[in-house]
Amino acid sequence: MSRQQLLAAETRLLGAWSTPARIQVCLLYPNTYHTAMSSLAVHSLYTLLNGLADLSCERAFLPSQTEIADLRRRNQPLCSLESDTPLGGFDVLALTTSFELDWLNLPLCLDLAGVPALRADRTPQHPFLLGGGPCFTANPAPVLDIFDAIYVGEIEPALPHLQQMAEVARSQWCEHLGDCPGFIIPDLTSSPAPRRCAADLDDCPTATTVLTPHTEFADSYLIEMSRGCERGCSFCLAGQIYRPVRHRRPEALLEPIARALAHTGRIGLVAASVSDYPWLNQLCDGLQAIAPPPKVSVSSMRADGGNQRLFELLAASGQRSVTFAPETGTEALRDSVCKHLSDKQLYEAIAAAVGAGLTSVKLYFIIGLPEETEHDRNAIPALVQELSAEFAQCSWSISVNPFVPKPHTALQAVGVPEIQTMRGYLARLTDALEQLPRVQVRTGSARWAAVQAAISRGDSRLAPALVTAGVKQADFSELRRIFADAGHDLAACAEPLKPGAGCPWDIVNPVCYDVTGGGN
Repeated sequence: MSRQQLLAAETRLLGAWSTPARIQVCLLYPNTYHTAMSSLAVHSLYTLLNGLADLSCERAFLPSQTEIADLRRRNQPLCSLESDTPLGGFDVLALTTSFELDWLNLPLCLDLAGVPALRADRTPQHPFLLGGGPCFTANPAPVLDIFDAIYVGEIEPALPHLQQMAEVARSQWCEHLGDCPGFIIPDLTSSPAPRRCAADLDDCPTATTVLTPHTEFADSYLIEMSRGCERGCSFCLAGQIYRPVRHRRPEALLEPIARALAHTGRIGLVAASVSDYPWLNQLCDGLQAIAPPPKVSVSSMRADGGNQRLFELLAASGQRSVTFAPETGTEALRDSVCKHLSDKQLYEAIAAAVGAGLTSVKLYFIIGLPEETEHDRNAIPALVQELSAEFAQCSWSISVNPFVPKPHTALQAVGVPEIQTMRGYLARLTDALEQLPRVQVRTGSARWAAVQAAISRGDSRLAPALVTAGVKQADFSELRRIFADAGHDLAACAEPLKPGAGCPWDIVNPVCYDVTGGGN
């Protein structure tokens, strides 16, 4: 789809795009427009950066394969969406991503822009590369040699420091940001960077700023209800890097939702667990009081939460699907990873959802967890079979993904099954689940989970490998060889980390710098 077609399909909720300012920033998300504009982080960053005096922000994305071939054939650079400006012409390229595998797309985007990926190959005439987001907060080591500066944590506390860049000479940007908490400046930062977080979410709305049909949530207005999770599952990165838990007041949600309804009737509520929102019933009442009521969807909910009012709201707004994440087939394995959910609670939640009129159920599972046995894996199709028999009116969508250890979590050092073993697990589960009536199955890739684990736990030696593999768009076999040459053999990366050894992500201090208490 052309640039003009994408822009024509967009509805900007905050008015027209601002004209270029003193510092011109391009927000680059190294994946497709569809993926990037489905990310609430992109909308939030776009809004916040354009709200700073002396800064203007445009967007750029990974082109399609056809577009990549066309750019190379015509020897034209990757350009921004808003003004069709070559990325090399911006003062700052601000990059964010939520998934480590997108780091393989980053060097390709820079290569298409004519910007050297490795910092050592750039000059002061090239854009200043600033990275931030969940992957950077978890472990920035693999991309340290790519970026000029990396930010750890949530963006809101950093905004004054970014604003002050307009008052500092370009040659002093590294020193300026190096003096600000939360920034890692390669070759300058000597102590772990503290993770930063926003103190009051009501002061900083996080919501859709551009409506478009070309996303996962077509023409939906997404708004963040809460940030953080108090549950503490051993495998969950989000539960660690978004502490402490903070909630927006209902009025801070209902007021912007009311304004957005002038443009769309679809509302998406986003939180690590919508069920844990302390004013959930009040919010549901407020949404259902709107005439006509919007079509409401939610990101995720706990099966052991007080969801009845939410189920009723979803059904009344036309929704038919509900999603839960039991994670494992047995209660014992759930307990071992601090996912304290009984089969009885899962049954009761599905029964309540079905009673409210929700008849399409999605369930998420993880395999390859420590202490997992064949019995635990076989229990997944057994559980789904029992559920499908009990709730014969329901259709079922089952997602099974390989476990990937994440930095700063309780399971950061554990080993995972090697690729062939994991592929066997996935194949047997798929075969068993596909035998069941009204069940659709989707599984993750054992190969790419291994690559993700290697990047997630990688060190600074990985940067040249990411660049080589990314620019070449290497297939799995070639990427595996490139990673092995860089000291990150995928089989070795699957092994447990050595006790007492330092970790590449020790350059990040996960303790929150800005907010005290709350389990930090």
